[in-house]
Amino acid sequence: MKNGVFFLLPCQSRHNKTSPSKVYFAISIPLKRRCYSFIYNTTYMSLLPHNKLKFSRGIEVKMDSEKHINPKRLQRMIKKETSASGIGTKAQQAIKLQHENQKLENKKKSKETRQKLEQLKFQIRQNKKKEKKKGH
Repeated sequence: MKNGVFFLLPCQSRHNKTSPSKVYFAISIPLKRRCYSFIYNTTYMSLLPHNKLKFSRGIEVKMDSEKHINPKRLQRMIKKETSASGIGTKAQQAIKLQHENQKLENKKKSKETRQKLEQLKFQIRQNKKKEKKKGH
């Protein structure tokens, strides 16, 4: 079990999409200056090709319109969006989506390895049967 703090960095915004990254600090409560220096360094380092941060796939971010909306209509729209979108921030939802995709990929990989192992065992049994029929 890790003792520490997770931070979600909603960096890399391109074409109305945001791609968060989960960062783990080993200390229990990091200092603000460490967080700021880390964010500053990683945003600079994200421009370099040897970046070690993993960003999830981008999710669409709706751009807000500037025209005036009736307050009651605005309340109805907010209620509708919050009930439909679920719990958490956009970064948390993107991390959740990335986690679900990773689970599906791991499930596919484990299924393939299990099938290969079963095929190998079957082939070994078939070879043993052939050896018994051959005799000496």
